[in-house]
Amino acid sequence: MNNKFDCSSKTLLICLLVWLLPSSIWAQTNDGDPSVVATGSCGESVTYTIYSDMSMVISGTGEMKDYVDADLHIDDDYYQKIKNVSIEEGVTSIGEFAFYYCTSLTTVTIGNGVTHIGNAAFNECYSLASVTIPNSVTEIGSGAFNLCSGLSSVEIPGSLTVLSPALFFGCTSLASITIPEGVTEIGDAAFEWCTSLTSVSIPASVQSIGEGVFGSCTNLSSITVDAANTVYDSRDNCNAIIETSTNTLIAGCMSTIIPASVTAIGGYAFYECTGLTSVTIGNEVIAIEDYAFANCKGLTSITVENETPISISQKAFLNVDKAACTLYVPAGSKSAYESAEGWKEFENIEETGEDYVLGDANNDGRVNVSDFTAIANCIMGTPPATFVEMAADVNVDGTINVADLTGVANIILHGSAEPNASNAKTRNIVASEYANIEANDVTIALDEEFTVAIYINGNFEYSGYQFDIALPEGLVVKDVSGQTTSSDLFLSDMINDNTLRVLYASTTGEVAESSVVYLTLVADDEGIYNIDIDNAIVSVNASQYVMSKSSFLASVGNNTTGISLSNEQAANNEVYDLAGKMWNDDMSRLPKGVYIINGKKVIK
Repeated sequence: MNNKFDCSSKTLLICLLVWLLPSSIWAQTNDGDPSVVATGSCGESVTYTIYSDMSMVISGTGEMKDYVDADLHIDDDYYQKIKNVSIEEGVTSIGEFAFYYCTSLTTVTIGNGVTHIGNAAFNECYSLASVTIPNSVTEIGSGAFNLCSGLSSVEIPGSLTVLSPALFFGCTSLASITIPEGVTEIGDAAFEWCTSLTSVSIPASVQSIGEGVFGSCTNLSSITVDAANTVYDSRDNCNAIIETSTNTLIAGCMSTIIPASVTAIGGYAFYECTGLTSVTIGNEVIAIEDYAFANCKGLTSITVENETPISISQKAFLNVDKAACTLYVPAGSKSAYESAEGWKEFENIEETGEDYVLGDANNDGRVNVSDFTAIANCIMGTPPATFVEMAADVNVDGTINVADLTGVANIILHGSAEPNASNAKTRNIVASEYANIEANDVTIALDEEFTVAIYINGNFEYSGYQFDIALPEGLVVKDVSGQTTSSDLFLSDMINDNTLRVLYASTTGEVAESSVVYLTLVADDEGIYNIDIDNAIVSVNASQYVMSKSSFLASVGNNTTGISLSNEQAANNEVYDLAGKMWNDDMSRLPKGVYIINGKKVIK
């Protein structure tokens, strides 16, 4: 009888132990599909379900609740194990801190019914790699994706009008972002500490931008504002955001050149811009706000053109190495800066003005070819670490361009920027009768390289030119070349995502009345592309002549291949290349290029 009692007691004990085992032991259905490991409520009519593969489904109708206290989570046992979340269409909002510190979360699918994402909803989801926000979302709270350091891709919907403060703060893997047309406001620090971000474009719709929006974006090198924006601009290709009405620079980057028209530099404008090595602050600037250049630890040269020190606090250049960074001030004002608050901390203060050598752009005490290349690099958007803008501005017009390049070439060759000053033409003439730039329309095949000849014609001899080409999306530059000699300088580079800059200057003083630049492109889609040529200047003896904007069309289709001339057609046409060689008798060897056919320029 005792044996029977012992056996039944053991059976009862085993059953009790089995009942107490964690549910995850049994979290697998017979057919191998993941099964439910946890469920719960996360809103009045919203529930969550967690499966054994650590996926979570949010379902129901209406709003999720907020988890406003840091120690509250959607599920205390599993919140750091969840790998992916799917929010079904009946749910209308994601609560505040709903997925806070879900460190294993990698993907999120948000249903089309969601209209609101709460503050810090995905805060510190370090493993979250990408997220697509549907067009149903009209509001995202502050810091919603704060410190999502693994987030490399995010699509902002066109339904959003406000990018809240600290929205993507600390998203250090985010390399690119598209701010859609329709966004009207960008909050404080919205993209701060996005250290992989390299370029950004502000659409015309943006009317308000907060402080430190791109602070600590250490790799940011290109900032542009849509020309149609009425509140902000990026004048003179300055790579910065300027509030138009007040001429206040509110956001810059490592490539920023502060325009001469700027009157104030806003707070946090260059905050922790560690790639910024030199900066020139023009004499129109009357205010530099707190933290404007804070933590710019790469600064080695600051040039201030104001003879009277601007009133600043010590916070303006906080944590700039005052021992390693040289402060250049106008002649006769050194003592004033040595006693001025915020400036006197700089250990090396040197006077410029009367002391600098015109043309000595790199400040090495000599005017030679190194200054020529330094100015050229500045025009192309990459000035050297040591660069004195006042010395580089050879024609003293407040802008550094090809006119300064031809001027320094003359200083090197003749000892003067204008060797024939009595015959020098007036600077800054805007008149098409002096010079023009043009290119013919072309018709080409899809995915086939084609070459466009751009003609620069002047009614006088010039020794340098520069211009910008705005390339529509779908066209890719394959090659740029010009009529140059081995001793000439010819540069071309993309100065932002869709603008190619071309720069030429003779280093020997050789002059010409016309030039041709060959631009080889390829199109990856059919259509008619309008290509603008703008900011075109020709120069001689430090004088500049601004040419009118021009444009040409490229028609791209599968059945078009430019010109096609048979030997029979050649017999009835006079075909010459630009060197004057006749090709009529040997059309089979006619390479791609520009030809004169019966007196007209044609591209093959």
